[in-house]
Amino acid sequence: AGYGYPLGASAAGGMPPLTHVSLQIHYQQRSHMPTTDRSGLRIWYSPLPPQLPLTLNINVLMPDIPAREVADNCVACRVMRDGTAYGWRNHAHGLGRDIWSDHFAADGKAREPLGLISSQHPQIIRRFAEPKQLRAGDVLQLHCVYDNTASDRPSGYGSDETGEMCNQYLLSDLRLQMRCDLGGRRRNHTCVDSPHVVVDGRGTAQPRHPGGRQIM
Repeated sequence: AGYGYPLGASAAGGMPPLTHVSLQIHYQQRSHMPTTDRSGLRIWYSPLPPQLPLTLNINVLMPDIPAREVADNCVACRVMRDGTAYGWRNHAHGLGRDIWSDHFAADGKAREPLGLISSQHPQIIRRFAEPKQLRAGDVLQLHCVYDNTASDRPSGYGSDETGEMCNQYLLSDLRLQMRCDLGGRRRNHTCVDSPHVVVDGRGTAQPRHPGGRQIM
């Protein structure tokens, strides 16, 4: 990911000068044994502005996860201004399973789903095979599936490991604007059945039609 303003420079629109950059790394440790991270990190600095400025649009829902259930939570997010998405990242915590977005055009026609992958896979930004053109009026139904079958306690939103989150980040151009309906929880009235995906009892998303495939 790139940041478009060099250290000490002031961005248009009144942004104060950038004086430092901080890095936070979030780990989920499930082992009783210490684990050493040797994956490494590379950071590049350049005096040149990015050829294609990008930003992150974050679609979010507030999880509501019953005890002893696999729960498919859903929220509808509407495209407010045309834009192009080049990649995505999914985020949830320990109960999280598959995450994806159903894509409906403004006329209601179902498009290919976006960003289907388990939140237990590395939560990195992944590039779409082809850029996704999103138009004003399109709807992305964000689904987050949770497996809470092992607990007799319900779970909900929490910014640490005591709770859950559901975020899908779209790496997009600066034009794209989206807004999610956060007025309800779980499968609220703004969501319709997923046209391409069905969730099995383990929280794994499968093609709804035999021979179907998921395109990320």
